[in-house]
Amino acid sequence: MAARREQKVRVLVVDDDPDFVEAAKLSLAADRRIEVVGGATGGEEAVKQAAALRPEVVAMDVVMPGLDGIEATRMIRKDQPECRVVLVSGSIFVDRGDEGDEAARAAGASAYVVKSRAVLDLAEVLVSVARSTGNVSGSSA
Repeated sequence: MAARREQKVRVLVVDDDPDFVEAAKLSLAADRRIEVVGGATGGEEAVKQAAALRPEVVAMDVVMPGLDGIEATRMIRKDQPECRVVLVSGSIFVDRGDEGDEAARAAGASAYVVKSRAVLDLAEVLVSVARSTGNVSGSSA
């Protein structure tokens, strides 16, 4: 178990805002527990990169043009059941409450983070999800 805790968690960051992807990659790379293996700016690209890079956890935006984060999560989890997904959204989990939780759970997500708290919470949630068998949980708004 100690060796598992020392291994870096491999993370793929997905958001339709390339500036958010780059900022998240930089922020997460500063955490010694995390290895950022890639970034994607859409759902289709996320599915392809997840298949190629085999991250342990994907930090996935929910609202994106084309293939959204919910459907991309379903596809990734179908292809790679061992890969965990943490959904990141600026609105669905605040505006929709339980409906947002249910959408995350139905897609196979392990947790979610409200985008306004990503800087504070994302690294901890990603590591926690990679090292646990937890159900959908979220960070505070």
